Amino acid sequence: MKAFKWLAIAVVAYLGVVVAFEGLVLFMGARQAETGVQPGEAWIVITTNDAGGSQDTVIAGVEREGQLYVSANHRPRGWYERAVANPEVEVTRAGERKPYRAVPLDGEAREKIAASYVLPWPIRFLT
Repeated sequence: MKAFKWLAIAVVAYLGVVVAFEGLVLFMGARQAETGVQPGEAWIVITTNDAGGSQDTVIAGVEREGQLYVSANHRPRGWYERAVANPEVEVTRAGERKPYRAVPLDGEAREKIAASYVLPWPIRFLT
């Protein structure tokens, strides 16, 4: 029973850290969306659409060989589900807004990009 209690405490603590981290990302993202993404920053603002209208989400992006990639590991993933349902999105980078078509990757293409998408272990743990 004692082990179960410690496991429960660990899970609650982990969830608390994740919620705090996501809250910080949302706060920073809202600020970033207001001021725009600056040159040299990895952050992008992706505008996705659904029946309720459009929604801006700040996420990290990486460019490889002229293509822009974003990771769908961030929770909540509503932006990802909207992009899959309606792949015509807009991306704001370096203060410039352009249309893009969202395409999920799988197989070898996904593995190649994932290998180059290096994140520090604390960020991987939290996301």
